[in-house]
Amino acid sequence: MLIRWSEQMSVGDEELDSQHKILIQLVNDLNDAMRSGHGREAVGKVLTELVKYTEIHFAHEEKRFLAGDYPHKDKHLLKHRLLLERVRELQAQHEAGTRFISMEVLTFLQDWLTEHIMKTDKTYSPYI
Repeated sequence: MLIRWSEQMSVGDEELDSQHKILIQLVNDLNDAMRSGHGREAVGKVLTELVKYTEIHFAHEEKRFLAGDYPHKDKHLLKHRLLLERVRELQAQHEAGTRFISMEVLTFLQDWLTEHIMKTDKTYSPYI
């Protein structure tokens, strides 16, 4: 398991915590698919699911914190856009066969996800 959920990651909202757990599971699934030698197609399927769910989660999270008076919303929105650009780019490269999912990619996703949840997302907790 690449990432393990802990209560320290909680943003104090059951629905958003549940979505974060799904994102963590998808990154773990991607890691498992890559490490167990599943074909490029299987890895691509998990990567596509990760991109789609990230889009859904970000839209939901943004709706929630935009409804509040969250003072860092612009910075947070930018971080979401940059990550989505990066994972869409990785997905396109994987589909084109110009990049394969590697430990470097998984480490990037692991670091970004845990850092984002534990630092950036926690700042909106009082505003949702």
